[in-house]
Amino acid sequence: NMMKEYQRLAEELQAQQASMDDLIFQRKVQDLRSREESIGKFQMGVQEKVAKKKNELYTPILEQANQAVQDVSAEQGFTYVFDSAALVFAGPDGIDILPLVKAKLGIQ
Repeated sequence: NMMKEYQRLAEELQAQQASMDDLIFQRKVQDLRSREESIGKFQMGVQEKVAKKKNELYTPILEQANQAVQDVSAEQGFTYVFDSAALVFAGPDGIDILPLVKAKLGIQ
């Protein structure tokens, strides 16, 4: 594990700092910085791959859900459909189309 190796080297360097030649110490510090940079690049690469895969998997689901909302809206004659997360107020006559959309998608 890169992180464990980095931590081990950092602890080792800290413990030996007092007895180490200054030039050797500076080289080891530079080596640690280089490892830290490599770890950061690796983590960014992994995060980018995860985000790409997440987008790849979610896109067809979101497209299907949006299409179901549009279909239900057209079938019911709705002009506007609001997301409950963005809704400030819903009167008693408001219609929750979630059951209709779920039925359209074949979800129980």
